Amino acid sequence: MKSLRKWQSISFLPQFGGGITFSGGEATAQPELLEYLSSRLYDMGFSLDIESCGYFEFERVRSSLERMD
Repeated sequence: MKSLRKWQSISFLPQFGGGITFSGGEATAQPELLEYLSSRLYDMGFSLDIESCGYFEFERVRSSLERMD
């Protein structure tokens, strides 16, 4: 994703305790996108969180959830 480079301009967030929350609709409904974004943002040092209704197949999003704080 080319636009992910834009996130580097807010790379100051982790040092001030800021982070990224996946929400709106249901983030777990797109497990491939959640995996892609969470792995890259985690590697960039962002604190991650997710808001979910909890209705999803756990194994499909396990690795993404393991990156959440």
